[in-house]
Amino acid sequence: MTTVHVYVHGIAEPTTYVGKIDAPFVQDFQKLGEVNTVVPAGSKPVGVTIAGAVVTTKPGSYTLGVRLEARQAKGAPVTVAEEVPVTVK
Repeated sequence: MTTVHVYVHGIAEPTTYVGKIDAPFVQDFQKLGEVNTVVPAGSKPVGVTIAGAVVTTKPGSYTLGVRLEARQAKGAPVTVAEEVPVTVK
């Protein structure tokens, strides 16, 4: 079993985060990786978690991908994108 935690932060106004976390080394991640959460203004970070069995039958290199769009009432959406290498042994 493994868990992936991604924390999204609030700022001076409520922020909606919409997108996907790709964790191909976690079984059934396609069903678990959808993100649609609102962080209230000035609040503590809000966690988004994916939990599942590690795909140990397929050891190798994988990429944890985070691609979210941060939306606020004012202004254009901002894309948040990160890739992290992961090795499954």
